[in-house]
Amino acid sequence: MKQIEHQLTDLNSASRQILSELQQKEPSVDLIKEKLDIRGCSVNQLGKLTESFSEVAASDEEISLMKGLFDEFANLNQKIEAALEGALNQSREELASATQQRKAEDGYNTLQNPDISYFK
Repeated sequence: MKQIEHQLTDLNSASRQILSELQQKEPSVDLIKEKLDIRGCSVNQLGKLTESFSEVAASDEEISLMKGLFDEFANLNQKIEAALEGALNQSREELASATQQRKAEDGYNTLQNPDISYFK
């Protein structure tokens, strides 16, 4: 039982670190990858431990604790997904803006008499 609690705690800790990193101005992809790997290992270990888990042998307090840890994981996971979706949308906007800027610069550089009317 303690092993399951430990794995859930590790899983939630890694999830909080991922979420914290995603909220940074310049998130570290390497750190996020490392924490995702840790999460993957914790999930695998948790899967092995739950195969031999008997809910009947667990007390109400232990079940309540595990439910709370699972709920925390689900909540953190939703926040991570939302943060990733936000980062993806921001990257798309930045890419579209950079593409538009590049096209404008290319157009300016190819004209002999560039149209600068939009600068006035």
